[in-house]
Amino acid sequence: MIKNLKNLGWKKLLIYSISIVIVFIVLGFTIMFGTLLLLDQFDNRYQDPETYGMDN
Repeated sequence: MIKNLKNLGWKKLLIYSISIVIVFIVLGFTIMFGTLLLLDQFDNRYQDPETYGMDN
């Protein structure tokens, strides 16, 4: 395994590492915003304006 890593070279290893980090960041933001959009459907805080003193 270590021999295979040495055969790859440090440039390819660096590119692979950076691309994996970028993929994890993109997946994290996608999951986070997808969850926020999903939870936004269940947000009923502003459906009853009398409770919050809003005059419409």
